[in-house]
Amino acid sequence: MDSEKADAAAAKQLAHFDHSYKAYLHTVTGPALSTFGQFKKEKKDINLNCTTETFEIEMDALALADRKKATLAYSQITEVGFDHDRCEVKFTMAPNTPSPGADKAESSTVIMGIPSTVEFEHEIKLRFTHQTSGMKAPPVTYVGMFAGSTKPKPFQRKRPNISTIPTGKLPPLSQMRETAFSRHLGAYKPCPPGESRRLDLAMQHIFEGHNTFPITNIRGDQTFFDKWTRQSVLVITEEKLEVRPRGVTSEPMEVLFDDVSSWDPHDTGAAPGNGECGIYVSRKSTDKRLYIGVKFLRDVKHTLEFFWNKHQISEGRPVMPGSTHGRPLETVYTLSGEEPAGPSPEGSQDIVDMDGIVVKPGQMVKVGNRTEIKAHKHVSLGAPTHEMVKLPHENKAVKEHWRHVVKHQGWLLKQGGIGIGTAKKWQKRYFVLYSTSQGHFLVYYSDMLACPMYSEAQEQRNVIDMSKAVFIRPGSTKHADTPAHSFDLVTIEREFTLCAETQENAHKWLHMLTRAVDEDVAILPDEDLLFKVKAKVDPLAIFNPMDYNTHVMVSANCVNVSSPTSEMQGKRCSWIYTDFYKWSLISEKNKLALMISVFSDETFKRRLEFHFRTKEAVRLATAIEFFIEKFMSVMHIMLEVLEPLPEKEVEVKPASKTPVEQAPPPPESNLLDFMSDEPPVPSVTTSSTFSDDPFGGGGGSTNNIDALSEGQIAQHKVWLQAARLNGGGPLYDDGAVQIACKTEVRGSQGRFTLFYRNKSSVHSVENLTSVFSDTLGFLRSQAGPLPSSLAPGEQVEQQVMIECMKPSDVSPSLTVSYKERDGPLRKNSFELPLHMTLFNDPLPLSSEDFQKRWQMLTGPGQEGSVCVIKMSTLSVEDAAQIFEKILKFSRVQGAPTNCLQGAASLRTGATNPTGDKITLGCLMMVEISGVTLNVTCRTVHAAATTALATSVKHIFSD
Repeated sequence: MDSEKADAAAAKQLAHFDHSYKAYLHTVTGPALSTFGQFKKEKKDINLNCTTETFEIEMDALALADRKKATLAYSQITEVGFDHDRCEVKFTMAPNTPSPGADKAESSTVIMGIPSTVEFEHEIKLRFTHQTSGMKAPPVTYVGMFAGSTKPKPFQRKRPNISTIPTGKLPPLSQMRETAFSRHLGAYKPCPPGESRRLDLAMQHIFEGHNTFPITNIRGDQTFFDKWTRQSVLVITEEKLEVRPRGVTSEPMEVLFDDVSSWDPHDTGAAPGNGECGIYVSRKSTDKRLYIGVKFLRDVKHTLEFFWNKHQISEGRPVMPGSTHGRPLETVYTLSGEEPAGPSPEGSQDIVDMDGIVVKPGQMVKVGNRTEIKAHKHVSLGAPTHEMVKLPHENKAVKEHWRHVVKHQGWLLKQGGIGIGTAKKWQKRYFVLYSTSQGHFLVYYSDMLACPMYSEAQEQRNVIDMSKAVFIRPGSTKHADTPAHSFDLVTIEREFTLCAETQENAHKWLHMLTRAVDEDVAILPDEDLLFKVKAKVDPLAIFNPMDYNTHVMVSANCVNVSSPTSEMQGKRCSWIYTDFYKWSLISEKNKLALMISVFSDETFKRRLEFHFRTKEAVRLATAIEFFIEKFMSVMHIMLEVLEPLPEKEVEVKPASKTPVEQAPPPPESNLLDFMSDEPPVPSVTTSSTFSDDPFGGGGGSTNNIDALSEGQIAQHKVWLQAARLNGGGPLYDDGAVQIACKTEVRGSQGRFTLFYRNKSSVHSVENLTSVFSDTLGFLRSQAGPLPSSLAPGEQVEQQVMIECMKPSDVSPSLTVSYKERDGPLRKNSFELPLHMTLFNDPLPLSSEDFQKRWQMLTGPGQEGSVCVIKMSTLSVEDAAQIFEKILKFSRVQGAPTNCLQGAASLRTGATNPTGDKITLGCLMMVEISGVTLNVTCRTVHAAATTALATSVKHIFSD
């Protein structure tokens, strides 16, 4: 109420003054500002003048005739948007009367850049408050992590993207649910409240520049295994992995990141601490795959992701797919929509005294450990009491990595200490924003002497985990007497009000903090958040409705509700975030409660409604919303590595159109313009080894008609590889039914023929169906009819017309089901030899041309590397046969010994804006060393690079 009175008084006073801003026009659309024309994403200098009833935009020019001016009333504004990170504001104006012949009136928008949008926001709100026309202030929205006087509505804001996968895409609900449950019960099980391991690891990184983990076992490399002891530790640094056999002080055994071709976490699903999980490390210098067992896989994985991704980025290589730590932003949302993220801002890495002067060891400096300031609008940060001390020598161990972990630092006022509400003192503290292996942390100290550069002890006053930030409110409005240049930092745990000395300094902090929050968009807190509630409505009748002994534990993947009392011990509910239907704050007998409606089973149809009464209902709702946003970000990134489960199986339908090969292929555009000399589209081809009998060469079948045996499954894998190499052949034999195939391809299109044979000479096959499953939309397909029965010994064909629509590393599968005599329904699935390189056209290149084009593809995500370890040595000639016949790459002559180099054009049925089919240029290098194959692929698109590399790995694998 005091704040509202103060605003009214300020608005009345402001009405007597005009205020001008130097600004620029970024975007103008609609008729309201037709004086300036219409344009987007430009910067045209203007003067913005705010008066009592209007605001004026004036574009200056040397010639008087070129000067332009427009005046708009505040009453015309229907919506205001602020982007405090980019210092831009957006006005949406009410439409004018429709022009003759128009269906409806056109609204107008203007986006302007202003040096201080925080100051401008305060003024424009006061201008609206003073309007005498009785107009209602327009709604205000914010971009990114910013908010106004109230917290953002759930999921209203759009978060940044650290993946190259388009924003908004998620795995199927069932797969997200299954993944989250397994994580919550396994290696990602949350820590108890207040026992975060992330915080300890972050502090270790700040003080030591690396992280250390106990090793439970080692295998795969005898040299490492021979030296392993129960005191062995794994040290992860910026450039390497170190195995220290007898503790942190022992001589390390090093694995440089430059020698690592790939690494993979080994998650057995076991809970943290039992040592059953670990990481596999593949190295370029040896074919021995090193396994390192660890107690806490999540911690090791996230730490290694951070250091590995930073190293990859520094070398111009792509980050690890599916990783969440150490990744740069790909896109962010602005007032103009989604745009590529700019470079990370640079903060101050120099330690400064209370006057903002960079300090040096040995000089006398001011420290403010006893500083207290009464809150006042015009408080001076130089006014507090202080003492002069001699600056000690720098901590050498910290100095070596200080600039790697520090993003920004300086002095801020913080409200706290003794007192209640506005009576609390304002204290000057030294703040440092760190970038660590566990995310960003804002740490504050009594003064700069307590920071790690000068103190070996952990003397921080508090640590703010930026991955827990909910929103940032620039220009704090908590109290009428809050100092100028203040802002609120709100996390799921508490709220901090901070204040800078100048508006420029405040904006720098806002810029650095919001970028830190954005980069931590998929970094999850690792501990439970506990709320004690009273279960007033409980449809399962398992919680006590009479007291506050019900515990709601909110964590990264799940919400657990349990009762710790002895008579209710073990009664609990667990809800993955996919289970939440809706929730809202309600008042019951003037007491606040949270209503939660959740799906009660995997069908997502039946719902249950709970009412939890608690004084912290608002914070509980905020925590749930916060973790759902995080959950969606993580699941979005997991699309880079997950193989989605089929949402729904669709039975094959008869083709209704003419075969695709009768239509001439339309013109195709090449995404790599340097690959213009394309070979002609090949004609339909089949392998000469594919005889008239599609089941030829299908030895190894069995008359067993029970479930598929291990031998049958192994035989099917052999047939699959042979079918890839030969363009067809046998695929499936369960003792009763045989299935073979034949593949014909022209450009992006093809015909895939399936042959079904009843092996029995006595019994018929009934209820025969086949289901073609392509979960990633790799192919566009139309299938011909399939008879529902096969007479003894009968063989039939089914044609499937296919067209490649996009790169994919997951091949389609076929599920066949049938009954023999009166027996039970049999149903089995198997992979089809339809892979993305099937639609390659070999592209002949000279060695010089290959090297030239190879060097052109060095951008982020344009290179993908995999390591394949064979069961036996693979000769260069055998590898070349797969390289040319299955992968369909044209082999470059003159490549180094034991190395294959080549190029191909992937033809797709996807079209560009002009309607031409898209062709994707692909380059590949395969280095062969005994049983190890190191494969490197390069394309112009990160998603295609990843898909190609993974596909090649599958095909080369045994």
